[in-house]
Amino acid sequence: MVDKAVDIPIDQVTEIKTTISLEEIIAKKYKKLGTIGTFEEGITYKAKTIASGNFVTVKEYEENIEGIQQHCLREIALLKQINHKNIVQLLDYSYTSEGSYMVFEYAEKNLETYIENFNGALPLQTIKTITKQLLEAVAYLHTHRILHRNIEPANVLICQQQTVKLANFTYARQIAIPLRDYTYEVVAKWYKAPELLLGAKAYGTGIDMWAVGCVIAEMVNGKPLFQGNALIEQVFMIFELLGKPNEKTWEGVTHMQYWSDLLPNFSGTGVENICGKAGSDGVDLISKMLVCDPSQRIEAKDALKHTFIKCFSE
Repeated sequence: MVDKAVDIPIDQVTEIKTTISLEEIIAKKYKKLGTIGTFEEGITYKAKTIASGNFVTVKEYEENIEGIQQHCLREIALLKQINHKNIVQLLDYSYTSEGSYMVFEYAEKNLETYIENFNGALPLQTIKTITKQLLEAVAYLHTHRILHRNIEPANVLICQQQTVKLANFTYARQIAIPLRDYTYEVVAKWYKAPELLLGAKAYGTGIDMWAVGCVIAEMVNGKPLFQGNALIEQVFMIFELLGKPNEKTWEGVTHMQYWSDLLPNFSGTGVENICGKAGSDGVDLISKMLVCDPSQRIEAKDALKHTFIKCFSE
């Protein structure tokens, strides 16, 4: 393990000098077919490549103001370093003073819509198939010292033959050794680890593993595991399931920014009472991910050796 952080080399993404608009640049290569979704800085849509006729996903940043510029540059630079079968592939990009776009391989649906279409829990074999591939992607990232920081069903794409592609690297960051301060305003609320909810700024791969545990539980139950309307309610729901931590079970927790001794003394109802459909092996794996103390959470590479995954793989 190295002891020095390697920053994402955003200077390797060169700005294109052009006299035509971003829309004209895109129109030369791609035909827009329909909006997939919007985000704070722009829009994502389905398109067809004019040259080959292949479907792609285009993520367009509409302006290159300072904050957006850094987001886009960092995402492009990081994706250029990544090559894994279970991570969405960056096919093309353009960065101009007017705006930027990225082009990815296309997927018909994401895990969120996939679960909704089942109208309930997914079949156990399907859960194992998706879990194994998601863990392969996360293990690859963590081996290369990259935090995804935004794992949720909407960012897990499902392609043909249930091939999984982890997507949306807007908030991804290189891991610093030793851990440095990051923002805790990452990860969708329902998939946010306890250390983030309690205000931690120095964190590591555990935040991704917590989110993976939440995703597996959602596949098992057909609905999100923790659906708090506010951050404090999210904390209550987690402690109600796992028990309220203390200095013996999580060293340093009582000194965290948003900790309060007034939090209820939940004893914990247990993962087995809510994820029993996953079987004893599935419950054990989820329980090893959903641990309040991040230092005690299972790592992705070890999760891939778990019986829940190994029996299926073999």
